Amino acid sequence: MTYVYQVVSDGEISDSVEWRVMHKENIILLESTLLGTSYSYECNPDFTIRTMDMKQNNSDHLLFSDSGSEIFIRGKKDGDNINTKISKSKYPWYQNIGWAASNMLATGKDELTFSLIRPDNFSILNMQAKVMEEERIMYENSLHDVVKVKITLTGLLKHFWSGYYWYRKDDFKMVKYQGNSGPPGSPNLTMVLINEFVN
Repeated sequence: MTYVYQVVSDGEISDSVEWRVMHKENIILLESTLLGTSYSYECNPDFTIRTMDMKQNNSDHLLFSDSGSEIFIRGKKDGDNINTKISKSKYPWYQNIGWAASNMLATGKDELTFSLIRPDNFSILNMQAKVMEEERIMYENSLHDVVKVKITLTGLLKHFWSGYYWYRKDDFKMVKYQGNSGPPGSPNLTMVLINEFVN
């Protein structure tokens, strides 16, 4: 399936994002492009990450690979060759916040703590997803019943970053996001599902 989202920043349409989801045996492949960076993920059936491949317009290219207790990082960043590794968090590595919360809902949970990597400095962030409430919102020109989920950093850092995701009740696919476009301090944006189709 492919899911197309319209991106609104500062009240104006600024971009669109396509998420392509492909299932191959016990692997899920995710692909997307956002703000000049393309992402390819190889995931486990629960959407935890095996590998993440990032390519930017400025020729930066990084490959992140889960080796069990560590994550290996190889490629090029800001003109420098990268070959390093970082220790994994005790929480599962999802990276894609939207898909992490989708899997949480699909498995009947109300909360999930997980980790992701900041690609700019290779630090690990621990995040928490929590179901807030059920709502009815408009998208694709009609009203839909959805579940609202709040995502924050964990501990004291939860006051510095948060975002909200809305998911369809029938299949737990993300239909809307509202919050920062990246790490704390980045601009706010809204993404809304405008189309979906079979690959």
